[in-house]
Amino acid sequence: MPDKRVEILAKPRATVYLRRAENLLITMEWAVRARNPDGVAVAAVQAAVALGDAFPVSTQQRRSRAQDHHEMVTLVAQSRTQSSAEVAGLIQQVLDHKSEVEYGSREVKLADAEALAKSVRKLANLVRATIA
Repeated sequence: MPDKRVEILAKPRATVYLRRAENLLITMEWAVRARNPDGVAVAAVQAAVALGDAFPVSTQQRRSRAQDHHEMVTLVAQSRTQSSAEVAGLIQQVLDHKSEVEYGSREVKLADAEALAKSVRKLANLVRATIA
């Protein structure tokens, strides 16, 4: 019986998720220039999620539909590419801050937001190289 939490998509659909990530990266960079830590952090998290969708669609024609993003990380790690472990690690690193960034009661510091942005830039480069 097929796993209802995994969606089968044609490989070219990866570009939809990549385009979404690229738009979020533009927003993230705008927020960096504006020194807006909340904007940077939220855009970085959402870009990482979109990149986490693009990668396995490109490599396996599969996308996690589960509400738990950790299942997406598992799917990414199962990809058979040289960069899959690094991509999964970077996504997990960003997701470790998701709840804090989106729902937490403490202020997001600019330095923390910029660290997330740095991780997402590296993640984006790895995913672009895989999809290209």
